[in-house]
Amino acid sequence: MNNKKYLQFQLESQRDHADYFHAEKYLSDGYYAHFHRNAELYCVYEGAVTVTIGKNEYALTAGEGVFIDSLQVHNYLCNEKAEIGFVLFGETFMQPFHKTYPNMTPPVLLNDKEANRPLFDYLSTIGGRKSDFDALEAYAHTSMLLHFIVSAYGVVPAREDRKSSDFIITNIIQYIYDHADEDITLTSLAEQFGYNRMSVSHLISKYIRIDLRNFVNDIRVQKVVSLQALPENKNVSTMELASRCGFKSVSSFYRAYKRTLENK
Repeated sequence: MNNKKYLQFQLESQRDHADYFHAEKYLSDGYYAHFHRNAELYCVYEGAVTVTIGKNEYALTAGEGVFIDSLQVHNYLCNEKAEIGFVLFGETFMQPFHKTYPNMTPPVLLNDKEANRPLFDYLSTIGGRKSDFDALEAYAHTSMLLHFIVSAYGVVPAREDRKSSDFIITNIIQYIYDHADEDITLTSLAEQFGYNRMSVSHLISKYIRIDLRNFVNDIRVQKVVSLQALPENKNVSTMELASRCGFKSVSSFYRAYKRTLENK
């Protein structure tokens, strides 16, 4: 994963909480490679989209879709704008499915257009609301959408890494975002999650593929830029905002900021 794609992944964490549910229909011209812990349903209503999930590529046309499990790197390429619908399922709302089908998951490719009609029709009814759902609605919609998929395609064994201890990386990533203003090191992460330092280092290398210090500083830069955009911070100095976000000096902030610009 190159650094440009990595930066796009950073933005996904903002809507990757366990209690997040989002359903939307819109015109798309594609999307960067990224990954997140929340499962995703992606449906093509009009046009054609090439979807890459890990090392596999799927050419989707109208009426077809894919189900993307946690932590799978994926991107979308449209030659022209396509009408698509997608759903992000927070892990909280996936729990009824996991309890009903332990160690199983929906299949990736959903290419039976006739069988997909109930799924697509249902997504159309909720796709304009985006994140405007309370918890009970999110549980209900998640279960109904998964019901349509399972009724048409059944379930398949979950990926081995989905069942393994490597899945702890999702919590590690979220912890880093939530505590980026603190002093985060491999040692502190190992202590926080009960792993040894080498195991955490292996997970960071496998899934993030960037030096931990740079990863943390890039997140801090994001937070500084977000704070600068708020009206209430109009007269607050960059150094003050950088300090709030965990930078020890203005020079370290500008080094990290320059690196993020170079990688865009």
